[in-house]
Amino acid sequence: ARRIRVVIRVVFNWLVMLHLSVQWRDRVYIELPRISIALATNRRLRPLPHPRNDSPYMLLSKPKEPYAPAASERNKTMTDATTVIAGKEGRKKLDPKSFRKKTPAVIPEGSPWNVIEEAFLKRRSVRKYKRKQVPEHYIKRILEVGRFAPSQGNCQPWKFLVVRDRDMIEEMEQFVLGQFKALASIPKGTDIPGMHPVPRKLLTESPAGEGIRIFHGAPTLIFPLMDSRGIGHPEIDLGIVGTNIIMAACSLGLGTCWVGFAESLNASDWPQRLGVGEPYRLIEAITVGYEVGNAQGNFVHRETHKTTWFEGGEKRYIY
Repeated sequence: ARRIRVVIRVVFNWLVMLHLSVQWRDRVYIELPRISIALATNRRLRPLPHPRNDSPYMLLSKPKEPYAPAASERNKTMTDATTVIAGKEGRKKLDPKSFRKKTPAVIPEGSPWNVIEEAFLKRRSVRKYKRKQVPEHYIKRILEVGRFAPSQGNCQPWKFLVVRDRDMIEEMEQFVLGQFKALASIPKGTDIPGMHPVPRKLLTESPAGEGIRIFHGAPTLIFPLMDSRGIGHPEIDLGIVGTNIIMAACSLGLGTCWVGFAESLNASDWPQRLGVGEPYRLIEAITVGYEVGNAQGNFVHRETHKTTWFEGGEKRYIY
């Protein structure tokens, strides 16, 4: 009777995993037998490297220790990047218990902003950079913080592409500018679905003799690539990743800026040249570098929104 119960549970778990395979097919095909048997027999799974992004975290598994690659593999993967980049002390600081100990149980109303809140409120987009290149280990730290971003179902529908070659950046910029000029040549008032008004304004209202810099002269570009297999809305997950990236860069004294016009590169052979193929898509770019001037000192007006608040059976509004 016990064997029959185990077989029934294994079959049931197989059916569940096959249902999930619509979104996680590459992972499920590898883990299906191991997960089904483990769930049926209440055994613990050993962590395996993720086949897509080499993540130490497995579906339906919570290993005590992260997957650690051999020393010869550490230069090839980002699996144990937290320890490699920040050292053992940096890894210890990720202990949730140690973080909670430093956070007050209750923050009185009207208290000053804390360090994290203040960083979010003061950060500004940077659209002019120095030629000085960002140290490589800075970018690795930024990507590691991005990798730890939350995602729907923890499916982590992303991977990163970094471009630090100035000639490549310039060539990509010239292609996007060419796309802009084609849009600007269309007569005003023409209704074109999906046409963005900013390119026309940039080309027609930019000061004479000054070229438009799509990537603002940044020495480094980070492309968070979206995995279209992600569950729910992977584009939202990518936005969360980008927030992690720009805030990590801010903490290192670097400027950043979202560049949505980078999506225009999909209309060329650039995805192939950059090695971007299905199921990944190039939809955004983030510029990274040392800012010229002091953009962080600028005050940007934010509209106050009316928020509807339900509590205790009552409806009210706050601003």
